[in-house]
Order: sequence, then C-alpha cells, then structure tokens
Amino acid sequence: MSSKRKISLILDKNQLNAPYIASFHGVKPTEDTEFNVYSSSEKPNKHRKLLVGENSTIRFEGENIDSKNEICKYIVGVFNKDDNTVVLRSAPFYNVTRKVKSVESLKLPKFKLEKSLAARNELGQTFGTKKIKQKIRNIERNRVKVESLSDVVSHIHNTIEEKSSIIPSKDELEKAQEEDRLIPPFNAETLNIEEIYNIEDIVPEYELKTINIDELIKFKSQKDIENYLSPLRIKTDSLLYTSIDSCLKQEKKDFSQIRKLLYVAYLLRLRTCREHQLNKSSFMKKTFVGSSIAIVDGLLNRYCDNQGTTSNGKTTYKIPDKEQDRILSYAIILLLMVSNYKINVTLLSKDIKISVVKLSTICSSVGCSIETLTKAQKIEMGLTDNAIHKYAVLKAPLKLPRIKRRM
Repeated sequence: MSSKRKISLILDKNQLNAPYIASFHGVKPTEDTEFNVYSSSEKPNKHRKLLVGENSTIRFEGENIDSKNEICKYIVGVFNKDDNTVVLRSAPFYNVTRKVKSVESLKLPKFKLEKSLAARNELGQTFGTKKIKQKIRNIERNRVKVESLSDVVSHIHNTIEEKSSIIPSKDELEKAQEEDRLIPPFNAETLNIEEIYNIEDIVPEYELKTINIDELIKFKSQKDIENYLSPLRIKTDSLLYTSIDSCLKQEKKDFSQIRKLLYVAYLLRLRTCREHQLNKSSFMKKTFVGSSIAIVDGLLNRYCDNQGTTSNGKTTYKIPDKEQDRILSYAIILLLMVSNYKINVTLLSKDIKISVVKLSTICSSVGCSIETLTKAQKIEMGLTDNAIHKYAVLKAPLKLPRIKRRM
C-alpha cells in the first residue's frame, strides 16, 4: 500500500532568471541559438515583451500576447524531492515565428526593359489607321506589365541557382528515405533479436510503471475482465484479450508484461480517436483504463501533432493519416516484444478492422517476414477454422524492405 507524503507549495515572486515558455512552429532552434527579451519603454505597453533569437540562418521572433492582444502567462512548478517542495514561478508564454535570413536580405537585380515596343506603338498611334490604333490600344490594355514581372523573374532565377547548388546526392536521398521510415530507431547489425528495437523509443520505462493494474489483476471472471477492457474495444475473442487473459491466469503474474500489453491496447485505441476526443481530458481518462496523466500526455506528445494553444491556454492535438500508420507500426513492434517476436496477422487484422494485406505490409515495414501456416502447424496451434493464417515473424539480423522511389 502506497504511503502518503506532504508536499509544500512555495510561490516564488522573484523574476530574476525566471523561466520562459515558447512554442515553435515547424523549425526548432539549434542549441547554439541565443535569445534575448526586450521590453517596451511606453507605459501602455510596459508588460508587452519581445523574444528575439537568431543563428547563422534563421531569425526567431515571438511576443507574449495572444490573438486577442492579451498577455499570456503560465505557472511552472519545480519539484524538489529532497525536501518535498514545489516551487511555483510565473512564466510568460511566447508564440515564436521564424524568418529565413537569406530571403530577407535577397537583393534582386533589375532587368532592363526593351523600348522598341513603345517606339513602335508611338509610330502606330501617330501614323496608323483607326483599325491599327484600336489594335494597339487593345494590346496595351491586355498586356502584362513586364516591369511588374521583373522582380519575379529575378527571384526565380536566383532561386534556381541557389537550389541547384544544394541538390542532395543519391546517398543523401537514400539516407533521408531511411530516416523517413515510420519506425523507431533500430539496430540492423545485431544478431540478438532483443536488441533490434529499444522499448524506451516506444514508451519510457518510468511511464509504463505508472499504469495501474491493481483492479485488473483482481478480476476472476471473463465478464469482469471484458467489462473493464471494453473502453479500449478489446473483445474476448481478440488476440490482445487472449494474451492479457493468459498473463492473468498465471500463478506468478508478470506485471511488466501486462502493462506492455495494455500499452499496445492504448496505441491501437489511440488510432481510432477523433480530434475532439483527443482534446477532451474526461474522455481520455475514461477510455484509457488504468492509464496515468504521464501515459496520456506521452501518447499525445509522441504520437499526435500539436495544433497550438487555444485562447485559454489549452494545447490541442490531431492525428494525421500518415501518423496512424506510425502508431500501428510502434504497436506491432511492442506486441512482437511480448509475443516471442511472432504475431498472428490474420487474427489481429480482424481485431483492428484493417485488411490482412495492409497489416502484412506494415509488419513487413518493421522488418517482419510474412509466413503462412501449414495445416500441420494450424493443428499444432489449435486453430480449427479453414481460414488461411498468416504470421509476422521478426528475426535477427534485421532486414527492412527497400523503399520504392516515386518518380
């Protein structure tokens, strides 16, 4: 039974070396980027501050006001485990934008315009017939002004020269494609299958330990377990339920294994959440049974796109289509770790309602080979149906499929 402890809250009003909170969109600053805060000398704007930082290529600017011109502030708490105190300090929030220096300082050459057309038109207006004069006026009225395009042409010319000088090589392209795979970091050289992927890249160990399984391990009946897991959409005939039920029936229960299986269930359920559900804390708490604040925050920050903050300071999240495949890839890898590196693709595809072909493709993308069970193997495993059962098997050394290059 966990013991209670008393924690003291201390409000530190000293603004010297106060913390700052900044939101960067798209490009994050490098470690060598230095930032400074500037205040306005005018009384009406005395609380308005500007955060400025730059490195060799990018300039960052941010203000401590929101879209309604109101000052944004957060409270940051730092816990000291030595004396059980939490020091609270006021922290201004900055919404930071970026500017590329090379574009700002770009000086475009001016193109000389030909004067022959103007001279010809002048002659036409002076000595031409009514029909020719009308034609010249129509042309002038519909003609695109060359001087208005000169800057555009100059910019295109400079952009082509600049971009052509930084075209990546074939090796650089292949390296970029490898980094774009929807899988965690991997070790392709090891012969130890347990060293191919690191669970810390899927979910940190300290987060796993916060999953509360006290209620789950007390259940004895199938009905109780099914009711408890129902928010995660785990049915009694599913692959995950069978694995969890098997762990619960063991005399010496493997708590770590149960928590990993629950986290697989969290990832699979996360894929089906709608945007408004992701941003509703009551829904997340009720749906992800046994989870903690650390678990929910980890799921949102690692597997969802941050859409920024609302006017009341609440962060919103969304799962893009491509990210759904990455979540599924991570769930498959974790499931492989707790299933002796072998998964029944046929059964899992029914559980998560996607085709065997698509699930096989994603299993292949994480390095699995797809094998079809023979009749003898099906009998040995107790599978009595007539369906073709495909298994995803991970072996060492890791062999990832070659990425097809789109032309």
